[in-house]
Amino acid sequence: MALTTDDIVAIQQLYTGYCHAIDELDGESFSNCFTPEGSLSGAGGAPLVGREALAKFAGRLHPGLRHVVFNVHVDGNGDDARGRAYFAAYTVAERPPTLLVTGRYRDTLTRASGAWLFAERQATPDT
Repeated sequence: MALTTDDIVAIQQLYTGYCHAIDELDGESFSNCFTPEGSLSGAGGAPLVGREALAKFAGRLHPGLRHVVFNVHVDGNGDDARGRAYFAAYTVAERPPTLLVTGRYRDTLTRASGAWLFAERQATPDT
């Protein structure tokens, strides 16, 4: 069964919730965007695996970061989906705000207990 409009909206909410959680240094909310064994790679260093590692990562970033995700595209069936999007991160701690990085996400998503979550997230910065 193809993704419904409700599924697509829920996944888009996941993408934006991820950005708000990391910008607010809210490790718990950030890690809850992932399955318990979910992973994030491309964030510098070895892949982060599991909610504990993900929460620590989000909690150690610097205040004043802003993440933007755009051109979100998802496709899937049933409880599994693939997503892709572009991202930009900038700092508002400086004046004027400074763009830090742009890139793209490639995601594997799953629905667990009625909620869409990232199972695997690959961030690839533009070089």
